Amino acid sequence: MKKISANSVFIIILLIMILAGNYFFKPVTEKPAAYVSDCDLIKSKCNLTLAGSELEIYLTGEVKALEKFTVNIMDHDDSIEQASVTLTMKAMDMGNNRFNFVRSKESGWKSDVVIPVCTTGRRDWLFEIEIVHSGIKKRVIFEITI
Repeated sequence: MKKISANSVFIIILLIMILAGNYFFKPVTEKPAAYVSDCDLIKSKCNLTLAGSELEIYLTGEVKALEKFTVNIMDHDDSIEQASVTLTMKAMDMGNNRFNFVRSKESGWKSDVVIPVCTTGRRDWLFEIEIVHSGIKKRVIFEITI
């Protein structure tokens, strides 16, 4: 019978540890299921129930590329723990456009947002608003054309 060298045993153990580490410690990148709203966020305030919260979502300021405007969330029961908005396009990589909301005692949650310019001339955006309510993440998506 052949003897297994110490180096071979070390390499085998190292490979097992790497495989186990990749399996147990891989980052969770799965997004929570999203509700797609049919509300036109550009034209009006949108009221919806998400993660058990009655929300009013609206924009202030002129919505144009490279111009700052504000996305507002009113949670009437003060139950949102945190929120963010991510701007994306279907079938287009527009980079990282994620903006966190800040809690304001008198006026709910606010996030100043700047829409980048698409070099192809597209103006259709997805506003993905993610909220955390009682430790549970929920998303709502608004389709926007600027």
